[in-house]
Amino acid sequence: MSRAIVFCLAFALPAFAQSPTAPPPPAAGEDPDTTRARERFKLGQDKFTAGDYAGALKEFEVARMIKALPELDYNIGVCHEHLGQYREAIGALSAYMASTVDPAIITETRAKIAALEQKVAAANAPPAPQTIVLVAPAAPPPPSYALPASMGVAALAIAAVGVALVAPVPHEYNDLSAAWDQAPSPSLSAAADYLKTRLEVGYALFAVAGAVAIIDVILWARASRRVEQPAPTRTLLPPFPPARSTLFNF
Repeated sequence: MSRAIVFCLAFALPAFAQSPTAPPPPAAGEDPDTTRARERFKLGQDKFTAGDYAGALKEFEVARMIKALPELDYNIGVCHEHLGQYREAIGALSAYMASTVDPAIITETRAKIAALEQKVAAANAPPAPQTIVLVAPAAPPPPSYALPASMGVAALAIAAVGVALVAPVPHEYNDLSAAWDQAPSPSLSAAADYLKTRLEVGYALFAVAGAVAIIDVILWARASRRVEQPAPTRTLLPPFPPARSTLFNF
């Protein structure tokens, strides 16, 4: 049974055909409390229809204080439900259910209370843990050995030139020394200076080749070592809100 706002005074009141701002006149022989309760009920009904649930709740509570009709407990309960005050709604609906012996009303109200209790439990449940999503980084490009290889070739070439300059020097120097012992001359002295220069240039090339070789070793090591994968990115996703049942439409 789908129930809207209960017209709790309908059994004692005529249909409301008057303006919302002007309460209907009291019925013949109606007691003053019923008349006042009917006026506050009508105000609450108008506010409920306009979506002012807090205002409607206040009017129904005043009407309940004037005239303790069980149906007003139901109206108070649905106002609390629309305001998200589920515990108060359960209390008002429980009072309404306790005032009747109608099985259909009891079944409907008990189902409504059960739905509200689920909402209370969902509101009190601990928040769901955050979900961690690991995002793997992109694979690094394969290492390139072109530069280390070219540096190695350059080091070997420089060293070979140095060897070509330095290796013949001892033999040529011995020949010059023997010729100098027989007949010293300026030409032999110039040839000796030339051999000295060749030694200096050759040793300098050896030093350059050694420096290039060191750089080449570093480049090979960097190209050959395993590229460490960066740590996966941690992305925190907010927990999904608990499902909430739809409120009754009125």
